[in-house]
Amino acid sequence: MQERSADRPEMTFVPRALRDLFLPRRIPREVRTAVEQWLESEPIIRLLPAALELPLGLDLDLAKLMSEPHHIALIGPPASGRSLALAQIARRWLDQQPAMPLVRLLLGELDSPSLTPRAIVARALARRNLAPNPLEHNLPCLLLIDDWEELPLARRAVWQRFLIRLPERWSRACTVVALPTGELWPGFRHHAIAPLSAEHLAEWVQRLFTFTDRQEGLALFERDPLVLLRERPAEILMLALTQPLSGWPISRAALYERTAAFVAPIIVATDEQAGWRIGLTAYRLYRQAIELAHKRHLIRQPSVKLRHTGVGCVSRWPSAPLLTRVR
Repeated sequence: MQERSADRPEMTFVPRALRDLFLPRRIPREVRTAVEQWLESEPIIRLLPAALELPLGLDLDLAKLMSEPHHIALIGPPASGRSLALAQIARRWLDQQPAMPLVRLLLGELDSPSLTPRAIVARALARRNLAPNPLEHNLPCLLLIDDWEELPLARRAVWQRFLIRLPERWSRACTVVALPTGELWPGFRHHAIAPLSAEHLAEWVQRLFTFTDRQEGLALFERDPLVLLRERPAEILMLALTQPLSGWPISRAALYERTAAFVAPIIVATDEQAGWRIGLTAYRLYRQAIELAHKRHLIRQPSVKLRHTGVGCVSRWPSAPLLTRVR
């Protein structure tokens, strides 16, 4: 089918599929809507919109990122701010509205052992109504990749090979992938998320907390228990949520306990598949620690045996602890 082109008369009788390869493309509404829904689904961003403007010490200028193909790995432990950095890139993309489409890939949600990474990425792009498909036609696209730790080890190896070789197959793609500490991939520029510098910490404190004496507030982060939070910016966000209601915690465990109680009603109404990732890994680790501590407590408690003493009557007595019986 042939279509007319008011912008380029010489392309009047060229099929649309070919014109799309040569003319500037309009980004489909589905692409922008998906990014907007992602940011709206993040509880931290809903509660602390200023989080999208906080410095992380990373040079992730959007114009530079898209000026030429880049392949960047954000390296850090849980709660270091990797998912927050991806969200900040997405916010700038929405504000600046560049011509390059942005697609977020949550590997834990998208991956399927029966499909190759190429097929999974191509399908994710097609769902955003990107036609012709940027992967199949080597067109510009910015990929933000998260959920690496959610992949089984075997699939991590498959995805790693695909992403390392991506420049050979899709030279105009730009990728930013969040990885745990220790992952170093050839061909990628690695940005390790370091503890907040004194300058960046001061900006975080100024934006997130209300102090009559700013220096007194900064001094709190130079001693226990808050000094450790500089290494995990997500925990500073937790503190900003809970401190106005609960005061300053006496330990990191107390901070997580207060945060879990604070966000419990929000989490119940939040679908993880909808895009919640900022602070999710830290929350899961906290829940796992609570469950493990509960199991250890049960193991230390005397178990209870039931004994029938008559029709309809039951009595009980403690038996030896479980650990004794296991021995």
